[in-house]
Amino acid sequence: MKRKFGDGPISRLLSAVFDLIVINLLCVVCSLPVFTAGAAVSGAFMAARAVLQDGAAGAVGTFFSGFRENFRQATFLTLGSVVVAAALFCYYLLLRLYFEGALYTALLIVLGLVAFIFLAILAYAIPLLTRYKNTLREHIHNALILSVLYFPRTLLMVFLHALPFILFFMIPMAFVYTLLFWLMLGVSVILLVDAMLLRGVFERLEAGELRPR
Repeated sequence: MKRKFGDGPISRLLSAVFDLIVINLLCVVCSLPVFTAGAAVSGAFMAARAVLQDGAAGAVGTFFSGFRENFRQATFLTLGSVVVAAALFCYYLLLRLYFEGALYTALLIVLGLVAFIFLAILAYAIPLLTRYKNTLREHIHNALILSVLYFPRTLLMVFLHALPFILFFMIPMAFVYTLLFWLMLGVSVILLVDAMLLRGVFERLEAGELRPR
């Protein structure tokens, strides 16, 4: 998407914010059928990466290009993620209904660890499938490896991805006050941070220091 706001730093910032808003809205709208959410996020990640790299010339085109190119794998990833998320939620309900005390706490910690691993894999899997040609199984395998090798980045990425849900369930008033941000910029800003955090990881991979499977 090419516009002429000017050449100064403020103009470039406004241009980037505008593109991020457009990317965010496209991602939200294209995620509404649910099964297309993965493809929408993959397109949004590619467009957010374009904002980071070259000022987002063609951000909308990049979004739809990523949406189309990664649709098949991203859709399978979405469907699998929905199943896993539903299973985790059901286990949580069972814990609430049938366990208490120390055993409940221990099982809740285990469930939290499983949920963390699940989110960590997702955080890396989408960027990987937008950049490398692999099977979905190999992307998930590589995502697990990278989430361990770059654990501090993984912590930050998982926290950012979980933040709106944490606010919604634990601090609902804070979520209400920031709802406009989540609707207009939340997804694209998180993906922009992901792109910043993963830029060095991809550079190492492509320099041969660490090879994806």
